[in-house]
Formats: sequence, C-alpha cells, structure tokens
Amino acid sequence: MNEKKNISFVGNNCCGFSLGSLPDKLAGSGQGSWSRRPGRIFESHYPNGRLKQEGILVDDKPEGELRIYYQNGRLQEKRIFRDGKKNGPFKFYYESGQLQEKGNFINGKKEGAFQDI
Repeated sequence: MNEKKNISFVGNNCCGFSLGSLPDKLAGSGQGSWSRRPGRIFESHYPNGRLKQEGILVDDKPEGELRIYYQNGRLQEKRIFRDGKKNGPFKFYYESGQLQEKGNFINGKKEGAFQDI
C-alpha cells in the first residue's frame, strides 16, 4: 500500500500525527525514513496553547529526546532518556535562545562536569 503522509520531524522523533494512522515503515526520496517504535508520542501545552514539552513515552517512561519549551516558544532544555532515565547529552537554554548549560548523564546520574556557558 503506497500511502503518503505529512510528517513533521523533531530531531530523531516524529511528532504531530497519530501513530495508529501510519504504516510500519515510511521512506522519502532524500528525506530519510521512519520506522514505528513501541511507545506513544506525548505533548503538553501552556494555557495559551503553545507547546510546553514533547517526547515519547514507552511504558509511561520517557524514551529518546525530550524537549521542553518556554512560553514564548523557544527551546528551554533538551534531554535524552533511555529506559526512563536521563542518558546522554543535556542542554539548557536561556529564554533568549542562547545556550546556558550543557552536560551529560549516564543511567540518570551526572557524568563529568557540567559547563555553564
């Protein structure tokens, strides 16, 4: 079945659609590919309707990249999760959009020094 769907990508995650409405694998000419993963996409919003956070939950735990936004729509922080624990690079931004702090987590624990920028 050749079905085309509009998909917006955020990093390595896809957002803005219902997982149940897509085939198990999609590919586009020069656009990369997408494979279904277990879990569900979640979003939360501020009272003004703007996106507050987005990510993927597997067994009700965050998995992969989680993005959190300020009310003005700019990125506040980016974290990577594996099995519900912070695992990978962490970045925190000022409301202006400039990088404020970065560091790394392994199995939910800080790894090495965090840098204030």
